[in-house]
Amino acid sequence: MTRRRHHLALLATPLAASLALAPALTSTATAAPTAECRLVKSEDTQGGKATFTLEGREFTAVKKVTITTTPGGEPVSSSDVSPEGTFTAQNLPDDTYFATPTDSPNAQPVQCSKSGKKGKGDKDREKDKDKSGRTPAVSALTTAVTTSPEKLDCTKKQRLDIALTGTISAQGSGKVTYRWVQDENTARDPATITFKKAGSQPVKPENWTVMVSTPVIGTAHIEILSGPSKGKKSTAAKIDVPCQ
Repeated sequence: MTRRRHHLALLATPLAASLALAPALTSTATAAPTAECRLVKSEDTQGGKATFTLEGREFTAVKKVTITTTPGGEPVSSSDVSPEGTFTAQNLPDDTYFATPTDSPNAQPVQCSKSGKKGKGDKDREKDKDKSGRTPAVSALTTAVTTSPEKLDCTKKQRLDIALTGTISAQGSGKVTYRWVQDENTARDPATITFKKAGSQPVKPENWTVMVSTPVIGTAHIEILSGPSKGKKSTAAKIDVPCQ
């Protein structure tokens, strides 16, 4: 007898529908005509020398950019681009820079201007920053899942504990607000993690408990809610607990 599988999600997208939507998700990544970036002097220093932050906006339909000092030159840095088309690259020396989308081989580099003052675009982005005045860009997210038990006795209803862990990697100091999302449609309460410097930190573990008597399948991921990486998501961790 075939057992019914218990889905954590209330609804699941049929495979045929997913395949039908796939072509619409494909796009050629080129920087929009309004794309711009600027080099702004940072408050931080390295070895007593001033450092600079490269800030880009209006890089629509772009996932990542490489930073060079000449068009088509060797990359000196790279940065993920947020769904809103913004990016930051921190701790750079004073120089001339170009930002080039990496998603398309035909993308044209955008020359970055120099500015010692914050313009209107900077002030708009600051609305997303926390009260500390800093919300660093997020460069990477990881997630993992463990379950207890690993297999179910499907002859009776029993408790299933699901433990979720993850890490967030930030490009500078400040606070990052995030949340866990279950099966793409159920969001958990937001949480905040504080970075004293650039690097990776574990997020607070998330624990879910369900009572089931059938196999369980689902997903969970982390979504960033603040700053230049707002909307960035981790790869979904798969939850799959079969019967014994």
